[in-house]
Amino acid sequence: MRVLVTGGSGFIGGHLCPALPGAAHALGVSVQGCGAEVHPANIAHTSASAPELQRANVEGTIEQAKAALGAGVGRSFTGRASRRISSPRCAPLIAAGHCQLASIHTRRSLVYVGNLVDAILRCLEASARGKAFAVSDGTPIPRLQLCRALG
Repeated sequence: MRVLVTGGSGFIGGHLCPALPGAAHALGVSVQGCGAEVHPANIAHTSASAPELQRANVEGTIEQAKAALGAGVGRSFTGRASRRISSPRCAPLIAAGHCQLASIHTRRSLVYVGNLVDAILRCLEASARGKAFAVSDGTPIPRLQLCRALG
């Protein structure tokens, strides 16, 4: 299947794109002609203002999913480390085939990027359509505790 990856040059996308051919997928360059879209693109740092984060990570994600589904993309996937994307506004997108990975915002689970890529590839399977998944290392750490441990 041809897959569009937004943020393909970012941290997650940079690991996902090379893994697609090994999982019998091809990398798409536009939403047209793609059977699936993976949207890991986001602002991942806290130097952005709250409105910037809302606009890019929440509104941008919703608009990207709507555009993909409107273009006939059969499956759309978003991975976020925020509970915000689990909002009721996302429910119609999930019902329409938008697969979602989410974790709890105030706790951090340190998931190895290779494991995350594997989870994304599994979300591209037909059996994952319309479902939400939580990927975790099994031991979420409170954000404040993690910050203190890192110095």
